[in-house]
Amino acid sequence: MKIAPSLLSCDFSKMGSEIERMDKAGADWMHLDVMDGHFVPNITFGAPVYKTVRKYSDKPFDVHLMITDPLKYIDDFADAGADIITFHVECDSPIDETIEKIKSRGIKVGLVIKPKTPASAVFPYLDKLDLVLVMTVEPGFGGQSFMADMLPKVTQIKDECKKRGLDLLVEADGGIGEGTIAQAAAAGVDVCVAGTAVFKADDAAQAIEKLKSLIRKKSTTETMARRCHILLDMDENHVKDRMTYKQCAKKNEVGYVTVASTVKKFATNGLEDALKYHRNENSNNARRKVDGRMEATLVQIACGPVPEGHSRWTISMLADEMKVRFGENSISRDAVWRTLKKMNLNHTAANIGACRR
Repeated sequence: MKIAPSLLSCDFSKMGSEIERMDKAGADWMHLDVMDGHFVPNITFGAPVYKTVRKYSDKPFDVHLMITDPLKYIDDFADAGADIITFHVECDSPIDETIEKIKSRGIKVGLVIKPKTPASAVFPYLDKLDLVLVMTVEPGFGGQSFMADMLPKVTQIKDECKKRGLDLLVEADGGIGEGTIAQAAAAGVDVCVAGTAVFKADDAAQAIEKLKSLIRKKSTTETMARRCHILLDMDENHVKDRMTYKQCAKKNEVGYVTVASTVKKFATNGLEDALKYHRNENSNNARRKVDGRMEATLVQIACGPVPEGHSRWTISMLADEMKVRFGENSISRDAVWRTLKKMNLNHTAANIGACRR
């Protein structure tokens, strides 16, 4: 995971020294938000200002154009020293022509999508891009709250790239901090733009290291949850029988012992009971498949961080999160409770951070 401090949150009166500070603090990229007051309701800085501060760091400068007609200004920002230029798929400029213009200047190119724009909007251009930036706030101002419901877009883009054999980065911008970066990492984000979390911290170096440590800590839990998810998910080629440990190991590209130890780790949380339930060939196959996904998803949610402002998960909160992940509103509180009870999670809630009724 790369951390790209957003200069939108810096002290504009000393932008050069602010860039130097972030460079020394361990930033991977510098993120510059360019706004024209038309595409978004704010105005920041243009290429002349950007050109004067380029000398303060050798780190890649990631220029995010929140402007109506980015094609007109590509040469200006290229001449100013941009390493990466991203522009919005919702802009007025021809998308293909703008992409080619950026590439012709030897600069990496990315497309950006606003919260109300579906991930599929960038699919036609993926083979021409180096990255996709998913906005996790409404663009225009810093300091906004993180929109977790944007993260499924990251997964959709990653899945589409994998399907087509493409290797590109996904960046997230907006509301990234200690309480949200693990969620972004779990969704597959490669680059996190962080503004207030680093610029307003007492020690920027500690703030950046803290963000990266949260990612490292979360990655271990997420890997375990991912393996459990695949284990619980029905193998399309073996509808009647549960996926075996051996099949799971092959699909995950890990050893048999790793899968077995994963199951053992979660067995106290009712996973073993869930597996036994799914091995029951007398149960309806389709129902088993749906239940398996619900159980695996609940394990992932429960192993994740509790939303800010809460000390534990509640049934309602779990149900709401399930609706987001499944993309439907048919998941009720009772369905979540029955699933937890069936997995024997209700009396071991303290072990994984899930709630009691």
